Amino acid sequence: MLAGLEASGVPVIERRYSPGEHPYMRGDPDEGLWFLLEGTLEVYKSYGAFGRATVRLLEGEGLFGEPSLKPAGCHRDSAEALSACRAAKVPKEPLLRHLTEDLSPAPALFGAFAGCAAEREAAVERLLDREVDRRLARLFLELAERFGEEDGRGRALGVRLSHHRLSCMVACTREAV
Repeated sequence: MLAGLEASGVPVIERRYSPGEHPYMRGDPDEGLWFLLEGTLEVYKSYGAFGRATVRLLEGEGLFGEPSLKPAGCHRDSAEALSACRAAKVPKEPLLRHLTEDLSPAPALFGAFAGCAAEREAAVERLLDREVDRRLARLFLELAERFGEEDGRGRALGVRLSHHRLSCMVACTREAV
C-alpha cells in the first residue's frame, strides 16, 4: 500500500527510531498516517499520573496513528519504539487529495483500519476482566496467535517483553505481573 502511494506521487517521510523514542505523543498534532516498516512498536494510552495501557503492539510492519478526519486533529494515543524501528509518515493533506483523485488504495486502507479496530477491541476485552492472571492468559494467547512461531512444543514468542511491558499491556502494576 505504501509503495503504491509513493509511486503515485504522495510524499512519504521515513525516519528511524531508537528504543524509547516516540514517533508521536498524545496531544501532538495529527499530521498524517503512519506505517511501521520494521521493528517493534507499542501504541498506548496514558491514565493516571504514571499508568499506561497498551492498545496495540506492532512487529515488522503495520499501520498505526490513525489520522483524524478533522483538518487540525490531535493524536489520541502515543506510540513508542520498543526496538530499533523504521517508520514512515504519509502527510494527511496530500493523502486526502490523492484519495479524491484515485480510490484504488481505499480497500487496502479500510482493511488496515479494520485490523486496527479489531486489535483495539481485543485490548478492551482483555482489560475488562478484573483478574490479572486471566488478563495475562488472554494476552499470551493473543501474542502467540499474532507473533508466535511453531517450535514443536507449541508457539514461541520471538518478542522479549519485560514485566513492565506486560503490566502496561494488561493495565496493572509490574508487581502484579
